[in-house]
Amino acid sequence: MALALAVGVGVTIARRPDAITYPQLWAEDGQVFFLQAYQMGFWAALIHPHSGYLQTTPRLAVGLALLLPFSRLPLVLNVVGLIIQAAPAAFIMSDRWDLVVPSRVIRGGLGFVYLALPNTAALDATITNAQWHLAVLACLVILAPSVPGRAWRTFDILVTALSGLSGPFAIPLAPCALLLALARRTLHQGTLAVVAVATGGLQGAILLATYLGRMGRGPQGLFQLPVLWRVLAESLVVMPLLGVHETHQLERAGLLTSAPWDATVLLLATAVCLLALARGSIELRAFLFFSGLVMAASLARVAGTLWMLINTNDGQRYFFIPMLGWLVALVYVLARSRRTAVGRVLLLLTLGLILFSAISSWEYAPLPRSHFYQAAALFARARPGQTVAIPENPPRLALRGGQALTRPAPGCP
Repeated sequence: MALALAVGVGVTIARRPDAITYPQLWAEDGQVFFLQAYQMGFWAALIHPHSGYLQTTPRLAVGLALLLPFSRLPLVLNVVGLIIQAAPAAFIMSDRWDLVVPSRVIRGGLGFVYLALPNTAALDATITNAQWHLAVLACLVILAPSVPGRAWRTFDILVTALSGLSGPFAIPLAPCALLLALARRTLHQGTLAVVAVATGGLQGAILLATYLGRMGRGPQGLFQLPVLWRVLAESLVVMPLLGVHETHQLERAGLLTSAPWDATVLLLATAVCLLALARGSIELRAFLFFSGLVMAASLARVAGTLWMLINTNDGQRYFFIPMLGWLVALVYVLARSRRTAVGRVLLLLTLGLILFSAISSWEYAPLPRSHFYQAAALFARARPGQTVAIPENPPRLALRGGQALTRPAPGCP
């Protein structure tokens, strides 16, 4: 598993090498997680909700970074993000999955698809969005057959708890965990279900108390069916098969912009997923169920802003887990039909498209240089009480003037 983790980290770095060669702060890395830990203190910030739920993982990473000079902050956060991102691909290669997917070649292919999925730049090598990768890992942990070893049991519980306390994913994961617990009836599976339900209930309560009243504000459009069909057909179904560039080219040529086309694509994709649900193992059914719940929750979360998801990169993360579910369902259904000539042709064509999509969308553009290190050097030399503006990416944050840090007086925490 350690070797698989190292390979996964290497593959992830290959998509955007500047995450290591010139690491920078991204989005909430600095303006929320570091700034709150710096101003409030680590322990107070650790239990402070953000966006309506607890965000334990990035706050723990920031706590680690606080032990080092400020200029090392982006590198520490990126390294932690990279490890979390590669962890699901490494875990599926472990012997824990031998009973579910016996072929290591197939499991390696699944891990590669996960790491090479197109249109995921906002999720790449970042601690801010690491919760999405951690949710995939927690789901794989719950789906994997139980093992008697104490180390693995501890690992499973820690991953499930950490994911549950890092974002809202325990809410859709809890029913999947309960489904597996009822099916397998083992103490360990029941323990994981209890952890998922407990953390999901906690996050749900915080969400209701602090954030639910703000959901769906803004221009309406979620339930305008042509808009919904277009977003789902393009970003969820077509893009993981054709890649980002090719999908946008077809869209500009007018080939992906008709409501009948979108509806047809979605009907076919729905039929494939229902067939996989009907014929798949309990592990596959639980994963597809989890993916569907995440998609439904994501659409509710961004009500009224669907056009943002089409025209910007801000909504990439909402399709990440559903895209994985769609591709797994598609390959599973076609693999079952490979005994026929048509089935073999369709399977090979689909695998070729997935590989083409990964290659064509492989490399992500480096982040614009935000001059973080110049600001960090100024902060290191700052006098007590002096304030230094700390820039970060994405570039739109420059409109806010970056984040200001004030050098504390001697003896102050």
